[in-house]
Order: sequence, then C-alpha cells, then structure tokens
Amino acid sequence: MTPNNQIKSNIVDLTFLNENFGQDYDSYSQMIVYFLEQSDEKVQQLKESVQTSDFINIKAAAHFLKSSFNVMGLKSTQSLIEMEHLSIQQSNIEKISELLKEVVIDFDESVVEYKRILSIVTAPK
Repeated sequence: MTPNNQIKSNIVDLTFLNENFGQDYDSYSQMIVYFLEQSDEKVQQLKESVQTSDFINIKAAAHFLKSSFNVMGLKSTQSLIEMEHLSIQQSNIEKISELLKEVVIDFDESVVEYKRILSIVTAPK
C-alpha cells in the first residue's frame, strides 16, 4: 500500500480502479475478478479467430476487449483498436497476428499482476 492507501502497479494503470473504488475493496476486487473471467474467455476467442482468419469474430473479441483493457489499464488497448480496424477491412491477418502477440503478452502480465492485487485487497484486515 502507498501513503494514501492506494494500490500501485508498474504493470497496469490503476487510475480507474483507484479513482472509482478507492478503499472499497469489495468493489475493487469484484471489478478485477470480472475482468479476469470475461477477458480470459475473449482472449481465447481472439486467438482461435486469428488462427482461422475469422474476421467477424476477431472484430467482436477485439471490440469487447478494447474497452475492458482501457478501463483496467492495460497497455495494448491501441493494438486491439488496430486489430478491430483491420478485421473490419478483412485484411492483413499477418499484422493482426503480430498484434495478437502483443495483446496476449500484455494480458498474461496483467493476470499475474491482478492476482497479486487481489491478494492485497482481499487480505484480512
């Protein structure tokens, strides 16, 4: 914890969570759990869709994830925006695949970080 009892991270930007939930750790942890559950499913869908060049589902998954990643402070939000744009054009699956690698690395790092943060906000007081 920091002097203001705000949680800090070098992996994800916690501005949204800290500003909106502060020390309401129940809501803080609910947001994290929801993000981890929903995003994991969508990242898997995105991987499968890129493998099969399914541009419609790439667009749908990228669209869902971009807002979640933005709110939860992940760095690869811009990559998802670009993936969505390319999928609308139904072109350049190679570039989409490169962007997917960035998204997956960022997501995997955020999962570890958010699990660490959950251990802090759910620890007995």
